[in-house]
Amino acid sequence: MKTRYYLPILISVVAALSACNKELPAPSDEVSGELITLEATIGEPGTRIHFTGDNGTYTETRWEKDDCIWVRSDTQPLWERGDCFKISSISSDGHTASFTGRSRKDGKMCAVYPYGMVDGMSTNDEVHLEVADTQAIVPGDCPKGSVAAVAFWADGSTAFAMKYVFGAVKFSLKGEGIAAVKYFELSDANTSNALHGTCIVTPDYNAKDIKGVQMKGAAYSNKLRLEPESPVNLGSTPYEFYVMLPEGSLAEGFTIKAYDDETAESILPVDLLSSYYYKYCTEADNAFVSRWFSFNLDMNNILSALTARKHRLAVASVVIGEGEVAEALRTSGSRDFG
Repeated sequence: MKTRYYLPILISVVAALSACNKELPAPSDEVSGELITLEATIGEPGTRIHFTGDNGTYTETRWEKDDCIWVRSDTQPLWERGDCFKISSISSDGHTASFTGRSRKDGKMCAVYPYGMVDGMSTNDEVHLEVADTQAIVPGDCPKGSVAAVAFWADGSTAFAMKYVFGAVKFSLKGEGIAAVKYFELSDANTSNALHGTCIVTPDYNAKDIKGVQMKGAAYSNKLRLEPESPVNLGSTPYEFYVMLPEGSLAEGFTIKAYDDETAESILPVDLLSSYYYKYCTEADNAFVSRWFSFNLDMNNILSALTARKHRLAVASVVIGEGEVAEALRTSGSRDFG
């Protein structure tokens, strides 16, 4: 049975990122080269997030002791993916850390945080990052493993500043008695925008900067699942969190839906009212009226389902009411919903 709600949303968009979180343990690949120490800076003063106003917060990026970066030199053999450099020391302000690992120091150098996001196809000329279709929600912070940053240099230096690949979007959600939301679904109105998939980052070694960022995703990659650690109750107090997204995301609008279980969805009250209307009419004592409204409901649901498929929307979110046709439309993946 569906539970449907309306979610008023306040949103602030920033072109930087929030606190650096602990990284998952990384595998230890054998690579050639000597044991070296590199000094990486992240979250410099010019890139701090600062939200102002009643819904504002202030937070900075910090290295933590379990963080790990991927480092590779283009002088290494092509079959070597790069090494996991682990933190050996952190500055008092948390913005700079020393990382130790095995690599060659000459040639074009590339460093990426977090290590676990780097795909095995990555080279020094094209870094591939795997962006998951699900992000954890950490109230007031960025989810661990989602804060991607890179550095490129070719001058033999052992110290560098990392550049952010994505931006942070802050959501502030309110509701009226909305209980036990297990996850949210964020959808970009532009279906060609990928919010997850493979992110390809190309370098500019002369400028020590990012030359380009390209997202490649499969069908429905304009949707992102957002999961809190435990069910959320939405009320008058804003529920605030950050989502890491590629540049240009949500520029043409977005929708966010709340689900109270794996099959029940929270949507606009107008759909809930329509389902009550059809339920009342289809249960009318007059047989003709009952059959007519059943037919009308089925036809409208079929048209809505076809339109949803055309525009790559979730069919289940536009189907209302109960019955054999409604159930087939919600659950069938075949072309004719059979």
